[in-house]
Amino acid sequence: MGISTAQELLARIDEELVAIRLGAQVLSKDVERRCGVCGVGKYLSARAEEAGLTNYSGTKAFLCDQCGHVQFFRFGAQPPPAWQGPPRV
Repeated sequence: MGISTAQELLARIDEELVAIRLGAQVLSKDVERRCGVCGVGKYLSARAEEAGLTNYSGTKAFLCDQCGHVQFFRFGAQPPPAWQGPPRV
C-alpha cells in the first residue's frame, strides 16, 4: 500500500519511531539480531527440528548461538507482511 500524502508519510514515520523505541527488530534472515535473553549471542536461522520444535511445520525458527533461546514465527500460505520486505513509499 503506497503513501500518497505528507500526512500519511508522517503517520507512518511516527509508527516506525514507536516501534524503534519499543525495541523492535528487523525480521530478516539476512539481519544479525542479538539475543533478547542473554544479550550476547546472535540468532541464527535454524530448522524447527534443530530448535526442538517438532511438529511445527510452517514456522521459521531462530536459535541463539550462546544461550539456546529460541524465537519462532508462524507462516501461513505466504510470509506475514513484516517478512515481505519494506513497505513501498
